Amino acid sequence: MNHDIDDVKQGLNKKKIVIFTVLFCLLWYLNYCTPLIFDDYVYSFMFYDTSMGNPLPETAMRIAGVKDIVLSQWNHYFFWGGRTVAHTLAQFFLWQGKSVFAFVNAACFILLLLEINWIADRGKISFCFSEETFLFTAGLLWVFSIGLGDVFVWLTLSCNYLWTTVILLGFLLIYVHHYFFGTLLLKSKGLLFLFGLFAGWTNENTVCFVILALLYYFFNLHKRDLSLQKNGDLLYGFAGLCTGYLLLMFAPGNYMRFIHESQNGVLLSGLALFRRNLVGIIRILALRSVLYGYVLKILFVKKKCKPDQTRQKMILVSFAFVFLSLSSLCIMLFSPEFRFRSSFPGLVFLIIAAGLARNISSERSQSVLKNEENGFYRMVRYFAVVYVCFTLFGSIYVYSLQHQQTQVMLAEINKEKNSPTGNALVVQERPYRLRDYKLFNALTGFHLVFPYSIVADKNYWINKDVAMYYGIRAIRTEKEEDVWQQEE
Repeated sequence: MNHDIDDVKQGLNKKKIVIFTVLFCLLWYLNYCTPLIFDDYVYSFMFYDTSMGNPLPETAMRIAGVKDIVLSQWNHYFFWGGRTVAHTLAQFFLWQGKSVFAFVNAACFILLLLEINWIADRGKISFCFSEETFLFTAGLLWVFSIGLGDVFVWLTLSCNYLWTTVILLGFLLIYVHHYFFGTLLLKSKGLLFLFGLFAGWTNENTVCFVILALLYYFFNLHKRDLSLQKNGDLLYGFAGLCTGYLLLMFAPGNYMRFIHESQNGVLLSGLALFRRNLVGIIRILALRSVLYGYVLKILFVKKKCKPDQTRQKMILVSFAFVFLSLSSLCIMLFSPEFRFRSSFPGLVFLIIAAGLARNISSERSQSVLKNEENGFYRMVRYFAVVYVCFTLFGSIYVYSLQHQQTQVMLAEINKEKNSPTGNALVVQERPYRLRDYKLFNALTGFHLVFPYSIVADKNYWINKDVAMYYGIRAIRTEKEEDVWQQEE
């Protein structure tokens, strides 16, 4: 056991600890500055069949324990959706409080970066990667994400995308490690099945293609006469993955939600839906085209150089993650509700492919990366560094403004709660300096979350839910501020 721990710690030094700490503090601060938003208020209560789109009943109860979360998720599964793993996490953190979430969510971000680098390093769990490689990974996430704020600081959505991606990558890490070293990181069949169950029960547009990729892997094991009886434990994790995905996709709540939102005109259909999704996918591909080009160029160049067996395996795994990235994005063409945040797992897969490609090139005496960095890619790299620095400081400034305004609003709410006036409390959610939302969103690198829930109508359903959450009679904004309704 001590030897295993030493292997994990290998490569850890003071410089890396400082980098981890700085990134952790940055993500903690952005989480700390972000208030509860929209869905967070709803999921703070026991979930009912009419929780979304209608005011919560006056008898609605706040989540107060594990039993409440289980009963709430039972209702959620049958009346709204199958993302039980994600929303169980969300309701747990809403029960524990936003301050706890801000701390743990920042740690989850660091874990995501570590998992990306571990998979890119052939599934080895250690800190032997360079500081530059770790910052390269963080920089790619920052530059190529769209709506990163939704994924990293909005409590409910973070559980839906960041946390589920971390779970899925942890599961994939086991299989990548096995591919390169022939050993299992998790040797208990029962735990492998449970890990697969949770991983499969995470995200609709990614797990299906992970299942296909693993089937191809099993086929190749059989083809090379590496009997699956010898590697039979892998099948337990795969069985769990398939079971979790079936539970996710065939939840009765998926159908109930589709009917509800269709009847209320929330969802587009036909040609309008196809056109909107296609435009969104093209925009995402255009943004990430530089990264796709970087990865594919290195892979094709390296493939022609007759690589040894290890590098050949790395090339194949990198191509597999490019496939996962593209397929998980393009399948959203058929989604009735496509938000840019849904492309986040695909970006993570692409960054893993880039990490693998970078590691392949760095193993050569004459680096492919250095050869190809001249000109365009070097210019892109310098631009990216400037862009990241500028938007990081911009994000700290803008999120600080939002936090100041949130504190003002909470003070007004507490005053009304302690000395009720009987009137609807009129508040301002958005700082005056953030009136030009598009400008300040650009200042953050388009990572400013939509931290605005309530509207001018005190009888609107989310206004009533927010009022119930804070224990006041009614709440509304001074005038209609429907920024949160804008399309991404």
